[in-house]
Amino acid sequence: MREVARGVVFNQNGEVLVGLRSNYMGNAGVWEFPGGNIDRGDDYKKTVKKEFKEELGATITGVGTRLYKIIKKNLEISFYISYLSPKEEHQPKLKEYDLIMWIKPEYLPSLKLSLGHDTNLVFSILRQRITRTR
Repeated sequence: MREVARGVVFNQNGEVLVGLRSNYMGNAGVWEFPGGNIDRGDDYKKTVKKEFKEELGATITGVGTRLYKIIKKNLEISFYISYLSPKEEHQPKLKEYDLIMWIKPEYLPSLKLSLGHDTNLVFSILRQRITRTR
């Protein structure tokens, strides 16, 4: 089974970071949370940190608990609360995406989201946001 780890990063305004897949990538034109395949010998923490560096030139300072998991056929996608270096919160770079943006979680359903980004994931993110603001 192929395993994928994705990072869900909140900024100080409670928004989450998403990227629009480039035309040269498979599944172009859809929005996703940064991340990628877990390579042999790696774990989810290393994968999220590596993918944020490759895709956004950004440093993840920590990877927390799993927020949500989806299993479809031979694919397992896990989403982890992740922490971006505060000094880089406003400076992610367009490396592998056509566009990146911070968005309020309640607007996620208005985006064309990538495989595995279903309604229950959005609800999990909204619950996390509510918990973080208390």
